[in-house]
Amino acid sequence: MAFFGRDDRRPSPRPGESSPRQTPLAAPAPPTARTTHVAAGLRIVGTLSGAERVEVEGTVEGDVRVDGAVLVGPRGLVRGRIEARSVRIEGRLEGDLIASEKAEVADSGSTDGDIEAPRVVIAEGAYFKGNVRMGRPGTAASSAAGTGAGATREDTR
Repeated sequence: MAFFGRDDRRPSPRPGESSPRQTPLAAPAPPTARTTHVAAGLRIVGTLSGAERVEVEGTVEGDVRVDGAVLVGPRGLVRGRIEARSVRIEGRLEGDLIASEKAEVADSGSTDGDIEAPRVVIAEGAYFKGNVRMGRPGTAASSAAGTGAGATREDTR
């Protein structure tokens, strides 16, 4: 039927030909890394463990143990211990943090517990109450007890 002078009729495909509308779409490429999201308003009670990245915008009441990275977002809360390759706290952590590579508390972050990692960043404006233990991977981190500053660094050269 013609609409505004156009003929919208399309010829039918010949036998053995496929219609342009039946052309299959390409499948999306698989993600290179998987991320588990704990969305705002969601509450998880228990241990969260896995091999990939975890982002927390809701509440986790229990330990988080992953081989990848952990991000506690600005609205996120973790009440428990976090063990991961790298950890960034933008929300609240009420528990200890152990990172095999890097631990970071952003200026919006709040951490009430000890931090142990080879590299530690505590941004200006962040809240932190606890001890920091730093050392090279594979070495025993030194104890912050008795330093008065609450932070020490051990380098074995």
